[in-house]
Amino acid sequence: MDFDEIECEHKDSPFDSSGFLDLNNPRFNEGETIKKSDLRKKEEEEQEEENESENMTNSDLTEEQKEKYEERQKRVKEIRENSLPDSTPNLNVSESNGGYGRDKGEHWEEWSNFTLEYKSIVTTPNDEKKMNFVVHPRMDESPFEVTVDTGVFHDKRKFKREVCVGETTVWKGSDGNLADLRQYITKQDRVEKKGTHHLGLNDGVWVTPNRNLTADGWSEEEEILYDARNIATERAWSCPDKFDREKVAEIIELLPRTRDTERLLPVIGFFYASSVKPYILDWEGEFNLLSVTGDTGAGKTATLGVLWDMFGMGKRPLTIKDGDFNEKVALSSTNSIPIWFDEYKPSDMQDYKVNNFHDKLRKTTRPSLIMSGNKDGSNDSYELEAPVVVSGEESISGAAEERRQIAVAFKSSSTETGSDTNRAFSELTGTSHRGNGNVAHYSGYDLSQHVVAWLKFLLNHDKGFLRQRWEESGEKTWELIQENDIQLPDEMDIQGMQTIHFGCTLYQKFADALDAELTFTDEDVEKAMLYSVTGANGGENRARHVDTLFDIASRAASDNMLKPEVHYKVASENELRINLSKSLDKIRKYAREHDLSEDILGSVEDYYGRMRDGPEKYPYIGLYDGEPKKKERDIGWSIFIDIGKAEREIENFRGDDFRHRIVDVEEEEEATNQKGKSF
Repeated sequence: MDFDEIECEHKDSPFDSSGFLDLNNPRFNEGETIKKSDLRKKEEEEQEEENESENMTNSDLTEEQKEKYEERQKRVKEIRENSLPDSTPNLNVSESNGGYGRDKGEHWEEWSNFTLEYKSIVTTPNDEKKMNFVVHPRMDESPFEVTVDTGVFHDKRKFKREVCVGETTVWKGSDGNLADLRQYITKQDRVEKKGTHHLGLNDGVWVTPNRNLTADGWSEEEEILYDARNIATERAWSCPDKFDREKVAEIIELLPRTRDTERLLPVIGFFYASSVKPYILDWEGEFNLLSVTGDTGAGKTATLGVLWDMFGMGKRPLTIKDGDFNEKVALSSTNSIPIWFDEYKPSDMQDYKVNNFHDKLRKTTRPSLIMSGNKDGSNDSYELEAPVVVSGEESISGAAEERRQIAVAFKSSSTETGSDTNRAFSELTGTSHRGNGNVAHYSGYDLSQHVVAWLKFLLNHDKGFLRQRWEESGEKTWELIQENDIQLPDEMDIQGMQTIHFGCTLYQKFADALDAELTFTDEDVEKAMLYSVTGANGGENRARHVDTLFDIASRAASDNMLKPEVHYKVASENELRINLSKSLDKIRKYAREHDLSEDILGSVEDYYGRMRDGPEKYPYIGLYDGEPKKKERDIGWSIFIDIGKAEREIENFRGDDFRHRIVDVEEEEEATNQKGKSF
């Protein structure tokens, strides 16, 4: 067959009365030959006629020409405006039997077993454009939504990976077919929407994976669209349509009674304040972390599990062991739902993993964007904005991290059998409680009802109202600081107290709206605020990290894990010199092997930063031009320690642990030989 020919069965003109190629003519098939040159000639004649028509005024056109011109323009307009044309000759795309493909004459070439409903074009926070579709599978499968970048139509592998995510959806077409499909799909009507990667508070609306909650209730037509990524946070999120007012009031009453009030109120305050973290970032530029520590059995995981469930996230926490990628994804998945990492124990981890995790923690306190490269040369971006809770037997270490955290240590007494706090916790969670020789069985509560009740309350208060409450909390914080003559080293300590007061204020107002009766008072809130800067890792206890270091170093030297003339040197009866750069890993190893619960900071510089505070905090450490280290001839840069003062300041530090003489086997043999020679 001549490549300049098209087969046509009938002998009549292939053009309709308006001059268009009549593809709907049932006789238009194989048969008579029409040369492409004839088609081109026809197109050129039409173009020339159209150009002439455009240059004519109405008075220049005859009635017949006007009618023909208007009919042609009407046909062009219909094709351009038709959102779902049955066929598009230029693209050669059709829909049939719930899928896309094209008619090859003798057979139907199928590309997909689904169709796409183009819902919206979404503008992301980075000003990128994304396309939101409803995928309608042909098979017995419910329609589902996908939001993809426009480049998904350039690569069938990417299209399959991001669009064909249903149980039955299949794409069989080529990259070229995708290009045609894109032009075909984009003829559909759609609306423009704002997109977000963050679940939670966005412009006064609470964005969830499937729909949005507003002050007026659930919205079916979202103005802000969540860009779903099929990640753990999306799968964990759960929020019912409605709630039982009485039951939620009882939950609110019970919660503060489940643990020691002084230790629990900072946690409650943090969770409720987290719901408006985007606003607090606007007002202050930074937001605190929450660190919860305590011995095994103190109720850390159980309590945080209850709160996470109350805020829509279920009971299963994340762990640092989940890996770097999962950390980035989780911390960039929300801006106002606390992301909880449990089992934090840096002494059991490699230093680089701890440092990477700490780096991400610091970035979440301020709006931060991190980039991650892919093998194909592209980059993925992660906006780390989640409020963060970290729990474990060790507190978050590192000067920068401690500066930003609200630190709480739970008491084991709160979980003791028979205690009032333990009974309240059993009543809240539906577990059995033993006390006074009796066993009480409780049915518990559906804690997920709390989240919808809380969010409806929150969304009915505008940003101005919340700003006023925040400023009032700031004023109360300053009053408390002045009344108690507290010397705070950093503004984030002050903001941490303000966050606790603000969150507890919201909790109290929420309780009032539900007619719930709370057992804690304003005085209890103030005690909790003071505890946050004087207890756990706050206030004076910050100094304990340095004391703890030399406490463990003393024991490590006694057990010969630290070597004289390598890690340390006793320069005189009362002067000890320790090379911390060489010793820190050994001290950390000793603590790990002896299962010590004391915290060890992440780096040498974390300790140097504290030691620079001077003799008021560390009278046993010498400073040289403001630095706590000095070059030592035999072992390198070292900390100079006054042994007598260290023994008085540090509970378990003993100078004799460093002064003892260790003789190895070779020295003993040499001594024996020398002794033999003397006889």
